[in-house]
Amino acid sequence: MSEREKITIVIISELLKELKPILERRYCSSVGHGIKHVTDVMYRALRYNEILKLNLDKKEIILASLLHDMYSGSSRKTHHILGHDYVMHSLHEVFDGIDKERVAKAILEHRASYTGEYSSLLSELISSADRGEPNLNDIVNRCYISTKEFHPEYNVDEINNAVKKHIGEKFTRNGYAKYPDIYIKINKKKLDVFHDEADEFLNGERLVIIEDNGTIILLGSL
Repeated sequence: MSEREKITIVIISELLKELKPILERRYCSSVGHGIKHVTDVMYRALRYNEILKLNLDKKEIILASLLHDMYSGSSRKTHHILGHDYVMHSLHEVFDGIDKERVAKAILEHRASYTGEYSSLLSELISSADRGEPNLNDIVNRCYISTKEFHPEYNVDEINNAVKKHIGEKFTRNGYAKYPDIYIKINKKKLDVFHDEADEFLNGERLVIIEDNGTIILLGSL
């Protein structure tokens, strides 16, 4: 293990201790945008930072990653704004010694629907890491879980229709999902395959199987 990796582990450990009350309070009720998701975003962002030699501050990466969806259980439409405002007005000591505004703006600008210019490389990194790996199975699963969570009144057909609508609007080649330069540099080949699979999914060329435990499997072209 390199010295840089050791330092990163120490930083993560200390930050998790300080952030534990915040994370537990904010993420306890969210599934698709809960602790597992933001932790995955954190490690993905740290990995992208190393691969591309961006040399961004690790503490800022960790904070922006772990807090970017902290209000998703309260309001999906405005959670990025609420998260931004929380960081800007927080007096928590965990924010000492960092550029708090840069972290807050990374939270504000992380959504796939954001169409403006990124205010910093940190914003682009967090947005890239939040996209996840371009894997259609994972995306469909997350959509399915989120739809069930936010629309418990939906039956299976309504859930499936909502998932297909979301995939079509967001993840096809003409969808609104914005792929930052950082993301494209890391995932260009996978992204091309992903878009092909998303088109097949929408056109009914891929069979969807929902297992008893809720896991969704997309089979190959029919």
